[in-house]
Amino acid sequence: MENTLTVDEVARLLRVSRESVRRRIHAGALRAVRQGHAWRIPAEALDGLGPAVFSPATLSIAEAARSLGVCKTSVLKRIRIGSLPATREQGRWRIPAAGLDAAIDVAIMETPHLLTQAEAARALGVSRQRVGQMVARGALATEMHRTRRMVTKESVENYGGR
Repeated sequence: MENTLTVDEVARLLRVSRESVRRRIHAGALRAVRQGHAWRIPAEALDGLGPAVFSPATLSIAEAARSLGVCKTSVLKRIRIGSLPATREQGRWRIPAAGLDAAIDVAIMETPHLLTQAEAARALGVSRQRVGQMVARGALATEMHRTRRMVTKESVENYGGR
């Protein structure tokens, strides 16, 4: 078949994961042909497609955790206390993408002066583990927000590399 692309090539072109491409193929939203063990996508099937087409309506626990910059346990905890809407589908939790956006917006509005360790790590250009060490030795100030210890934005901005 001429002018076909592999799942990896389509994922790279559209800047989405291979799994997102496969899900769209199986859902019938992306035309593809099976060749042996591999899927081949005709180039013309990609016309007008972009990453927005691949945005799922619901996310898994792992996908939500990556979006929020937290671990999967934190996402489960948010579901259990009711701060993150979710439903059970075929025995697995699914988080509506819109609900996740709202949860992020609420968290940002509630704590404009606080950062997660992941956010502090990005701002400082270090690992989350390094931020944890800096917090432990008192180089960065923290505050409790609900059940989570957060790093103050001021301490990150004033950090002098001690």
